[in-house]
Amino acid sequence: VEGKEDIEIEDIFKMSKKKKKIEKSSTETALLVGSVMAELDVVVKEDVELTRQGKPAINKLKKLSLFDDILSKKQLQPEFLDHGVLTLLKNWLEPLPDGSLPNRNIREAVLKILNDFPIDLEQQCQKEQLKKSGLGKSRALFDKSTRFEDLKNLEDERVSRPSVKCLSANIICRSAKSGQSSSSSSSSSRPEAMSMDFVVCPHSKVDPDEVVRARAKRVQRLAKRLVAPKRKQLQATKRSVDGRGMFCNVEILQGQLCTNFLGNWSADESAARCSGGRFRIIAKAVCSPRMIINALSLNHYGKTCPSVDDVVAKVVKDAISKDKTIPAAILRLHFHDCFIRGCDGSVLLESGGGNSAEKDAPPNASLHAFYVIEGAKKAVENVCPGVVSCADILALAARDAIMQSGGPYWNVPKGRKDGRTSKASETTQLPSPTFNISQLQKNFSQRGLSMDDLVALLGGHTLGFSHCSSFQNRIQNFNSTHEVDPSMRPSFAARLKSLCLSKNKAKNAGTSMDPFSSTTFDNTYYKLILQKKALFSSDQSLLTTPKTKKLVEKFASSKKAFHTAFANSMIKMSNINGGQEIRKDCRFIN
Repeated sequence: VEGKEDIEIEDIFKMSKKKKKIEKSSTETALLVGSVMAELDVVVKEDVELTRQGKPAINKLKKLSLFDDILSKKQLQPEFLDHGVLTLLKNWLEPLPDGSLPNRNIREAVLKILNDFPIDLEQQCQKEQLKKSGLGKSRALFDKSTRFEDLKNLEDERVSRPSVKCLSANIICRSAKSGQSSSSSSSSSRPEAMSMDFVVCPHSKVDPDEVVRARAKRVQRLAKRLVAPKRKQLQATKRSVDGRGMFCNVEILQGQLCTNFLGNWSADESAARCSGGRFRIIAKAVCSPRMIINALSLNHYGKTCPSVDDVVAKVVKDAISKDKTIPAAILRLHFHDCFIRGCDGSVLLESGGGNSAEKDAPPNASLHAFYVIEGAKKAVENVCPGVVSCADILALAARDAIMQSGGPYWNVPKGRKDGRTSKASETTQLPSPTFNISQLQKNFSQRGLSMDDLVALLGGHTLGFSHCSSFQNRIQNFNSTHEVDPSMRPSFAARLKSLCLSKNKAKNAGTSMDPFSSTTFDNTYYKLILQKKALFSSDQSLLTTPKTKKLVEKFASSKKAFHTAFANSMIKMSNINGGQEIRKDCRFIN
C-alpha cells in the first residue's frame, strides 16, 4: 500500500520532459501539496508510535527519497511555505520518545531542504512563521548533542552556515548581505544587530491566522484519511511463496454474532486487522461475542501436518472412483458452508439440543457426500490428531473434487477454524435459483464478491443434478401472460416439462445441470446459457446486463479463461472464516 501511495505522489509531481508543459492551477497545486504534507506528517506519527512500542522507527527513512524529491522542487516551495512546511520539518527533526535523534540521512536531508527554501528573513511575515515553527529549538538541540559530533561536522561542511544560523533559538540571524562568515566550530548563533531595512507585509482583508488554521485543518483531515481504515471489499491478493500477508485477520470489535456473517450489516463498524498491523473497515455490523476471523496461509500446517493435502486428496479420489456425483456434491457443500457464516464447517454440524442445523434446512435437503468429509477427517486425525479443522478439510476436498473432474488446481490457503453455531433459519440467506441479476449481485457483494466472481462461481453449475422444484416456476405458470419463461428455448422447455409433470412427485425427478458432460468441469454451462438452455432463471439472468453477458461469452469461448477465473474466485470466496475451534468430529462441536 505504501509503495502505491509513493508512486501516486511521485506521478503527481513528476515534471514532464516534453517541451510543452501543462501548468496546474493554483487550486490543484494547493490540494496536491496538502496531500503530500499529510502523507509526510503521517510517517512522523507512525515512527513515534513504533518507538513507543520498542520497534524500529523506519517510516521516515522509507519516505526520505520522496521527501527530498518533492520538497526540492523550486516551483512548489512557496506553496509548501504557505502550507506551514516549516512546522513539518521541525517534526521531522524532533527527537523520538526514547530521546534518540533522527537518522543522520534524515537530518542531512532536512537541513539541505532548509538551505534551499526561499526563506527571506527580512520579511517580517516569513520571520514570524519561522519563529512559530520552533525549528530553532530543534537546531539548538543538535548543537548541544555530544553523541553526534561527527554528524555536526559533516553538516557544517555540507550546509551553508549563514542560513543554518537562522534556526537559532532566538531566530535572530545575520543578513546574507553582511558578508560575514561564521566559524564552523561555533555551536550556536550569537545575537547581532539587525539591518534597519525592514519589509512590512501589506495588510490583507483576509485574516492570515484564519487561513493558516483552515489549511492546518485540511492537512489534518487528509492525514486522518491516510491513517483511517479504507473501505474495500475483501479480495484475493498476489500470493507469496509461503502465503504471508495474503489474507487479513478480521476482528469483530462489538455487538453480537451476525445472523448472516457477511450480510445484513447494520450501524456499528467492524474493523479488519491485517497481519501487518494495518487496519481497514470491511463492513458495518452489530456482532458479539468477540469473534476473530483467522489469517490464512499456504503453509499453515507446514510443520504440524505437512501431508494434509495428500491425505485429503487420496480420500476424495477414492470416493470419486466409486461415485461420479461426488465432485458436484462436495463443491455444493463448500458453497453452502461459506455463504452463511463464512467457511467454518457449520454445514457439517448435526442438529441437536432443540436446534435445527443448516444441513436440515429445505435449501440443503439434497446435500450429500458428508461421509467423504468425515472420512477425510478421520484419515487426517490418524496422521495429525487435533491439528486440522473440518473447514480446511472441506476447502481442500472441494479443490480436489474439481481437479479430479477436469477442473483447475489452486493452492488452498489454510488456517480456518470450525464454528460452533449452525442454524437452519440462516439458510434463507443462500442465493436462490429464482434470483434475478440484481438480487444475485446484492447477495454476492454482501460477501465481498464482485460481478466477475459471481459469473465465475456460477460456473460450478456445470456439474451436478437439479430437482424439478428448482426450475418448475420456469416451465409452468410462469406469469399471467406466459405459461413458460420466454427466455427459455421452447424445445428445451418442452423436454423439461416431460421430465417434471405436475403430478410427478418422485423424489429424484429432475435432470443434469449439463446434460452433455454433467461430471466434467468444463465450460459447457456458459454455452448452454447462450443457447437459452440454462435450468435456473438465475443462470439465464447473466445475459441481462452487458458486463455479465460479456463474461459469459468470454468463458463460453475459452475454458482456460473460465478455469483461471474460477480458481481465483474460489480463493476469494473461502478466505473468510469466523470459527473458534478445531473439531474432533466434524458433526459435533467440542
